[in-house]
Amino acid sequence: MRKPLRLGAGSGYWGDALDPALELLEMGELDYLSMDYLAELTMALLQRQRRKDPATGYIPDLPSHLRALLPIARKQGTRIVCNDGGANP
Repeated sequence: MRKPLRLGAGSGYWGDALDPALELLEMGELDYLSMDYLAELTMALLQRQRRKDPATGYIPDLPSHLRALLPIARKQGTRIVCNDGGANP
């Protein structure tokens, strides 16, 4: 029998609270934690940013989120999957 794959959804859009993702990591015994930043409105905002400055257009919060999430994920053996590239992958 195969071991079940445990997935957790840590966010649903840019600006979503980080606490649920931290809680999932600490208590969820997850194999993967997904961080979805790219709702439709977010994509429009990122595209507008990139038109003004080609060096932007991505989610700038990712480094601070990863600083909070990675130590716990590493300890738990959880992989993080995210889509923060936005209009500038």
